Amino acid sequence: VVPIPLSNHRFRERGFNQAELISQEICRQFNLKIDNYILTRKKETNVQFKSNRAERFLNLQNAFLADATKARAKKLLLVDDICTSGATLLEAAACLRATGCQEVNCFTLARRL
Repeated sequence: VVPIPLSNHRFRERGFNQAELISQEICRQFNLKIDNYILTRKKETNVQFKSNRAERFLNLQNAFLADATKARAKKLLLVDDICTSGATLLEAAACLRATGCQEVNCFTLARRL
């Protein structure tokens, strides 16, 4: 189980990563393992909720870095708190797949209609 990582700045502001908290509960309920280090955020991004759909995808372009040694041939569950446009999940999943990850599934607690 891989939570979407926050930027360092946003983590310092909040003091927690909501996707990580959700991931921890999923792992507890289903006896799975969490890995906070397979995927890292390599660039600071603007807050997504203030952006339109096109801006969201541009904002997240090349935002993540995946550890190929950990992701290769794995089946992963990517977790975020909310899905609005899908930009975050799509970019993170593409990054993981580029490392040779076998399968990426996504879970969010909420979805904007």
